[in-house]
Parts: sequence; structure tokens; C-alpha cells
Amino acid sequence: MIVLTLLFLLFIDRFSTDLNGQRYFALSDDQMISMRYADNLASGHGLVWNPGERVEGFTNPLWTGYMAVWHLVGIPRAKTSLAIMLTSALILILNALAVYSIALRLSPESRTVARVAMVLAGTYWPLVKWSLEGFEVGLAALLTTIVTLETFVYMEDRRTRHLAAMTICLIALGWTRLEMLAVAGFPVAYLLLTDTARTRVIKGVIAPVAAGVAALFIVRYWYYGEWLPNTYYLKLTGVAFLDRLDLGLAKTWSTLKTHFSIVFAPILLALVLLRPRGAGERRAWILMATFAVAMLYTIYIGGDTWERPYHANRFLATTTPLLMVVALHFTNGLVRRVRSQGLAAPLVVAMVGLLMVVGLGGRSFYRWWRTDVKHTTLFEMVALGEELRERAPLDTKVAVVWAGALPYFSRLYTIDLLGKSDKVIARSTPHNMSPGHNKWNYEHSIGVLEPDIIVQLWRARKEDIEYVTKLGYSGEPNGMYFRKSPHRR
Repeated sequence: MIVLTLLFLLFIDRFSTDLNGQRYFALSDDQMISMRYADNLASGHGLVWNPGERVEGFTNPLWTGYMAVWHLVGIPRAKTSLAIMLTSALILILNALAVYSIALRLSPESRTVARVAMVLAGTYWPLVKWSLEGFEVGLAALLTTIVTLETFVYMEDRRTRHLAAMTICLIALGWTRLEMLAVAGFPVAYLLLTDTARTRVIKGVIAPVAAGVAALFIVRYWYYGEWLPNTYYLKLTGVAFLDRLDLGLAKTWSTLKTHFSIVFAPILLALVLLRPRGAGERRAWILMATFAVAMLYTIYIGGDTWERPYHANRFLATTTPLLMVVALHFTNGLVRRVRSQGLAAPLVVAMVGLLMVVGLGGRSFYRWWRTDVKHTTLFEMVALGEELRERAPLDTKVAVVWAGALPYFSRLYTIDLLGKSDKVIARSTPHNMSPGHNKWNYEHSIGVLEPDIIVQLWRARKEDIEYVTKLGYSGEPNGMYFRKSPHRR
């Protein structure tokens, strides 16, 4: 735990920069959008991106609400992201401990399996990176792991308190990331199919979770006038269903080959040689099926917005530690069949764990370590946001592609060119097959909304630049455009 804490603090320290004589922390730009919503909520403007405009441009209500708490506390704006990253670090440690407990129930004869699984969960680079960058991925992973653990414990003693724990976690998960209910709900579905006391599961878990989801939809419709968040229309409409499936299949297959092959190898070998049966093996199948549901969801949505080579996306990263538990469990079983006593099994399990640490995160970690994080576009947006806050008039309207850090730190009215917080753009026709980055309309965002400053243009063609220039904007060498007006300078 001490080692993990030091690693997480090292990550957090690198994800900061010195500006105007103080240290600034920032989350991934997408999560800075949620931070802007949280800031406006804490400031009394409501859960909105721009005051007065009710558009749900986020998909993590509970996580955004938690962000608002830190804004109410009143810590400096430069340090609010630090509070979120420290929270994520704590969540990652708790998740590693929960994975330890699951592994111990899967392989009670070997604490080595549980210990190595805990280390893998705590150091699994995609999960660490998504979480410490501010995404709700860590919280979703923790809630999913706890639901799975409580399911296994309930299968042993049938105590009602475990159903209550499942219910609380599932409701929290639905409000954190609704689609993850399908993933974490699989162990509960298994209970529903196999437990003779089905009525108990329905009354204790299914009914209250359904009520929690219904409450989410009702609150959303009451506040935003929509049953679904604006990001649903942005990412999942306008593209033919089969085309989206083809894209999702291609992305998922690429990830399975380049990232997950080292995890699947011992699992497939054990399935062929051991033909495992028994209570432990049934639990292993539950863990594998939970991962499979996350994979199917990834295919359904056409892949994540951010798909990276040799790196699990946000949805797969939440369940990968469960899959690694299965791989270690089967590895231990294979070695014990050949040599039931001695240090052979613990040594092989530890070696396989080390290979997974390197194979699943080594390449991505090395690339991140070589990157000059403090001088990336993210922190350029932080600096520009602070400059605009100090120098631009309060009624300045800014158009952006990077819609997180700059709007958060500038606190100016902002136009999202890619439509995450714009209903018109979200429902427009996509230009390509890149979910979340395939819809824009300069006639609307610039011609109608008339920003004073255009910080970036997205994939601007020659005719787009001519259109912007015709509207009276002058371009600068840094790519920004300023509207010519006697009232602005």
C-alpha cells in the first residue's frame, strides 16, 4: 500500500505545472468539463456548463456532484483537481484490496494468488492513468469489484446485509456511469438465475436498483428536459448501427490482440488442459463474463472516444483486474496439478504476475514517462484560461475544441465546437466515424453564436477558414481568431 501510494503521488506531481508563482493541477481535459459543471453548481448557477443554458454535457452525475463538494469547501481553483486526484488514488487502493478479497475466495489455498492480484490491480496502468487523470473509471471499478465480492460472499452465507451492500453499490454505479450497471449487474443476474430465493434477490436488489435508475431519469428530465444526456445524441446518433458495430469490432479486436493476449493465454491453456469445474471455477466464469459484458458494450458503442494502442479503454479497464484474477487462479491450478507442494506454484504465479505488469502497462507507462506532461496542450489551455480571466472582458464569448481546462479557468461564456454541451451540434450529421469528435457546424457555432475569440478550429478546411475570415475574424500565427469589433481589442 505504501509503494502504491508513492507511485500515485509521483503521477499526480507530474500532472501539474508552475504558473504565476503557484502550482496548478488539472485533470484530463474531458474531466475539466465536469469540473466546470461542478463549479457552476457550487457557485449557485446550477448544474450547467454556461449559466442559463441547461444542457447535460456530462455522463457521470455522482462524480460531478462529488467534484462540486470540493468547490463548496473553497480551496483555491488551482488545487481543486489535486483533491480529485487524491480521491482517485485512495479509490485505487481500496479497489486493490477488494480484488485481493475476490482472489482469496477464488484460490483459498494460495495467498500468493491474492497478493499478486492485489499488486496487479493497483499497478494496472490503464486503470491508474484513467483514474488519476480524473475520470470516474476508478470509482466505477471499485463499485463493480465490491458488487462482485458481495455476490461471492452472499453465495456462501446468504446474509441480507450483502444484498444491501450490492444494492447501494449498484445505485451509486448507476448514478456514476449508467451503462456500467449492465457490467456490474452480471453477478446479480447469475444469482437471479441460480439462487432458489429469487424473490429475495428481486426485492432486495433488483427493485431498489430499478427505482434508483428511474429516479435518475426523472431528475434528468425535470432539470434538462431530456431523458438521455446530450452526449448520447452526440456519440450514438447519426451513424448506422452496423457501421458502428464494425468500428467497435475493429477497435476491440485490436485491443484484444495487442493488450489482452498476455491475460488470455493462461486462461485458454487452463481451459484446454484442466477443464475446470467446481465452485471456484463457477466464480471464475462469472468474472470472465463480467469482462465480456464490458467488451460487448465497447463494441456496441463503436469503441471508446479515446482508443489508444496497447491500452485498455475506460470500460474494459474497470473489469480487467477481475480477468487478471482468473488468469492467476488458473495458472496456480495448472502448476499445482503438476507439482502440488513446494514453492513452484507461488514462484510461477509471481512470474506470470510480473509479465502481466510489464505486458499490460510497460509500453504505455514508458511513453507517458517520456512525455513532457507539464508542456502539453492541457496545461497550455490552463495558462490561456488564466490569461483570459485576467485580461478579457467578462462578457467575452470564447469558442473552443478543448472544452475543459480553458473554460474552467477562464470562467467565460464558452461555445463548444464539438457539441458536448450544445444540443444543436449533438443532433447534427457526423462528418466521420470518430465518436465524440465527428460533429461540428461552423455556420451555427460561429455564424450564429458569434464568439469573440476562436481558440481552435477542428479539422478546418480551406473553405472553413475563408468562411471565418468572411465573418470578420482575423487569424493569428498561434491558430486563434479574433472578431474585429470597435468594442473589442
